Amino acid sequence: MALWAKIQSLNNDCQRQILSLYDEDHKDYRFPIEVRNLFAQVIEEAVCAGAINSLEKGLDPYNAANRDSINNFFKVLAGNLEERLGNPQSGDQFFTRHKLSESLANINEKSQSDTLGMFEHIRNRIKVEMDLVAQHEAATNNDSAQEKDAIMEYIQDIKTQIATCANILKDVRTNEEHFALNCNRKQEIEGILNNPEQLRASILQRPDYETRLRENLGALEGLLQQNIRTLQILMNRFEQTISGNLKLVAVLKGQIVNEKLAIWKHEQQQMANGINKTHSVSLDKLQIWCEELAELIWKNYLQLKEAERMLQNGIMQTGNASDLTFVQSHTEEVVKLLEDLLNHSLIVEDQPPQIIKMKTKFPKPVIVSLLVGKRLNIHMNAPSLSTCIISEDQAKNLHITDQVETIGDITNGSLPMDCREDMKRLSVTFKSMQLKTIKRTDRRGSVTSERVMEEKSCLYFACTATVGPLIFRVSTISLPVVVISHGSQEALAVATISWDNAFGEIGRVPFKVRTNAAWAEVAQILNAKFVEVAKRGLTEGNMACLAQKAFRHRRPQPEIITWAELCKDNLPGRNFTFWAWFHTALKLIEKKETHLKDLWSKGLIMGFIEREAAEDLISHCEPGTFLLRFADSIAGAITITLLAKPGTVVSLSPFQMLDLQSHKLAMSIKELDKLKFLYQEPQLIHKDEAFGSFYDKENAQTSATGSNGKPYVTLLPTIPDGDNTSGSETPLPYDGNSQPRWSSGSLPGLSPIHADQSPFFAQPPSPYDIHQMMQMDPTYTSDANEAPFLLVPTSNPSNSITSNLDTPTPGAVQQFNFSATDTFEDLITVIQKDSSESMDVQQ
Repeated sequence: MALWAKIQSLNNDCQRQILSLYDEDHKDYRFPIEVRNLFAQVIEEAVCAGAINSLEKGLDPYNAANRDSINNFFKVLAGNLEERLGNPQSGDQFFTRHKLSESLANINEKSQSDTLGMFEHIRNRIKVEMDLVAQHEAATNNDSAQEKDAIMEYIQDIKTQIATCANILKDVRTNEEHFALNCNRKQEIEGILNNPEQLRASILQRPDYETRLRENLGALEGLLQQNIRTLQILMNRFEQTISGNLKLVAVLKGQIVNEKLAIWKHEQQQMANGINKTHSVSLDKLQIWCEELAELIWKNYLQLKEAERMLQNGIMQTGNASDLTFVQSHTEEVVKLLEDLLNHSLIVEDQPPQIIKMKTKFPKPVIVSLLVGKRLNIHMNAPSLSTCIISEDQAKNLHITDQVETIGDITNGSLPMDCREDMKRLSVTFKSMQLKTIKRTDRRGSVTSERVMEEKSCLYFACTATVGPLIFRVSTISLPVVVISHGSQEALAVATISWDNAFGEIGRVPFKVRTNAAWAEVAQILNAKFVEVAKRGLTEGNMACLAQKAFRHRRPQPEIITWAELCKDNLPGRNFTFWAWFHTALKLIEKKETHLKDLWSKGLIMGFIEREAAEDLISHCEPGTFLLRFADSIAGAITITLLAKPGTVVSLSPFQMLDLQSHKLAMSIKELDKLKFLYQEPQLIHKDEAFGSFYDKENAQTSATGSNGKPYVTLLPTIPDGDNTSGSETPLPYDGNSQPRWSSGSLPGLSPIHADQSPFFAQPPSPYDIHQMMQMDPTYTSDANEAPFLLVPTSNPSNSITSNLDTPTPGAVQQFNFSATDTFEDLITVIQKDSSESMDVQQ
């Protein structure tokens, strides 16, 4: 339980990441945070043997000797869950009991079918916890202990100076009292001397009375002059001291607000890209610094107001009118310092989604906090925070005016700030925000999707804060957001936000960003996207492939890529951009319906590798060796590249989103007999060992329906081996007139398969889309006047499906083997690779 206790002691940022980790929806393995919390000791003993920084001493699922121990662990965990659920005194709420019940059912199921997969799922989450603890401790240790001490020492120095200033004011008040007493005594003496009757009566009693009165009057006048000189000296000391204090406070404000807090906000922006995992300085520490700074500013304000009161009362008659002017001008300076601190310390602790879809509730709450709210007692009269959405142009002008015009209608965007006992900060949590309408900027001549993609806005938060007699208008803005109304705009919007998050500089004018970047910086973004989605980043080979693609197979020096090259200009010979190709591949992995995320995380999908490189990798391996890569010619598709026989490398037509939803890729690999060994550098792994845990357990059910519940018709092609098996039983293609165009076992115009020709196999159309053949790029489209190359009979002989592949080269002696083909769904078409193209064959 030591690790879980450590997790609970982390700062809010780390704890939110832990909550996010266990909030992830995983269809196959249900392991909620409630189970982690209730049975922390049992879990940690099995997974890491109670360690907080290493898994080495725990059970290794890859070691066969640990299988029995892992099974026993699940029996113990299931028993504990059953005992908890059966205890009416447990006090668990309904939702907690529901999650525990789900987890118990899942553990019972997986302990029979996929024990190691379930254990590895739990183990991966413990590993993430360890990484967060290590990162937090490293950040704490490396958060420059000397620097932190320097800031606190600096604060203590200013407090000492403020105490000195307070002592000066105390001396001023003492002199003020002496001055008032001496003035009163002088007025009394002058009153007696100016009253002849009273004076004569006193002289009759004491002849020297008038003389002594006049001597006392002279002494009092001297004391008053001395009082004035002393007060003047004290005021000069006060002015010098408080001027020095304000300079020190301004420097401290620069360190805390303009540096530390600005860096925190910049890191938050980078974390939105998945680049950083933790802040260099925690928000709790920043809050302490901001509160100390606020207190220093407020004490200076009170001292100036005290001096101003004494001057305005006319008691301190120093004869220098500039004293009051000095105090008033410095009071205004302090008020500006306080206002600036308030505005910077109002932060968006949990940002809104940066891609906002119209009329859709924000997926997570938005939290806005005022770091200095408790120290300045703003929580005693808690303000109400309002939200609106403003344009980029308005955000640029906020330093000029706080008058804003909303460009959209946000519901549930106004709430009072709260500071309960369990809260560290004065905060407000917006749980149900939603953007109803948006008014677009007029950009005539722009393509609509590009205009929407490039149009950045932000959420504007504002409130009225009362600090003593002062009232401030306090506001802040969120990170830039892009508003979309359709899912087709998402890829471009993600590109805009990712670029802005990565290359927006600290202290910039909203939302100015450069238009080019080093490829190494862009590669970091691309890698972070995959780490965020599937917990496994990109390899060096993946990066090399992406660089070749992004730079259009030319590597400039230095390697600088522009925004247009990344996201706006289509790739050569394609109707999509580099970013669209990359993003659709990412979404293919991310969508749980495709069942690819776990395959990616385990390294079973090579992904980004060019066709030629893939062919080279497996060309010298065992026949039946294959790898999985993203298709070049189709955005959002994955293809299988296979060494069919020595010297023969082939590829199946790409599996797209709907294909993968209808039938798991793992099952397709299982059912393709020609696929034997997965190439997972530097070794070959039998496909059953690599993909066995992802096979469907109930083949009867999955053969009837796909993973999406729709009727399933096999899409698996039979991969020809290149041999000419004469006399085999194969269906005869027809030309539409029910007359065979060629004999069994061969096709005119097709030659045997050779590696240097790099032939690719086109998978037949999916059963749900059999009536629509995918159109080829113009390079591969046959002349409209030529007869169809291949006609395949359907169940209705009068209706046939026509392939739009090019006609074969006339006169060539070519052959094709249909020996293992049973139905038209299994039919596979082979074409030669055009040496001038680098494109997968499409259906």
